[in-house]
Amino acid sequence: MLKKNKPAALLILLTLFANTIFAGDSINSDSIFFYVYNQQYDRAELELHKLKNSIKPSTYFIFETDLKWWETLSFNRKEEFEMFEEYLNEKLSASKTETNLIEGNLQELVCLNYLLRLMAATNQHLKMINIFFKLNSCIDSFELTALSNDEKDIYIIYKAVFNISKNKILLINKTNNTKNIQVLKGFENSENIVNKTFAHYFLAKIYTELEKNPEEAQKRFKELYALYPNNQFFRTEATLFKGFEN
Repeated sequence: MLKKNKPAALLILLTLFANTIFAGDSINSDSIFFYVYNQQYDRAELELHKLKNSIKPSTYFIFETDLKWWETLSFNRKEEFEMFEEYLNEKLSASKTETNLIEGNLQELVCLNYLLRLMAATNQHLKMINIFFKLNSCIDSFELTALSNDEKDIYIIYKAVFNISKNKILLINKTNNTKNIQVLKGFENSENIVNKTFAHYFLAKIYTELEKNPEEAQKRFKELYALYPNNQFFRTEATLFKGFEN
């Protein structure tokens, strides 16, 4: 079992869950998204397999990767983390030879996202910093014109979280976070389940680890627990509030 320390938990804030970020199959995506975050991994895998030939390849890859991430966290064993790292590095290499430029850029973004989170979770800090700067470059150069309005909303959330995390890494005064926190708050009552989940989750993390405001954090964890009653992480934080570490 790998021990998670506070710096690793803070640095996981650097990335957004990349699942659904550019997925165009909204109804199918919402269903799989619910099963993953409700910790019904077998059901999520079954539904994803059923849809493999009817959703975009990028959608399938994003959900497959996110599902593997949460399963890996649940196992919390060294060999599982190593297998996931190998999977990500293989997919990252494949992204360089993808003939569809948008698909290749997306796959690179997703792989770097999860590699960063993995390095943080396993306390590999030098690798983590290196990946952070690669991800920063990837985000800055990503082509937004091909995105739908829903996809752009996810990107806005992503940028807000990333900017807050960058301020932490670069030791910028945290008062600069106010604008980005307001961006996230603007999505808390969204009818889009993905946007709503992300807004609550990342605000909970920010209030726990950066703003040191447990009351505001627990309020968000209670909302998440109501949305995903089978999720043991959310249940623990909603009822006990120990400071979420995953």
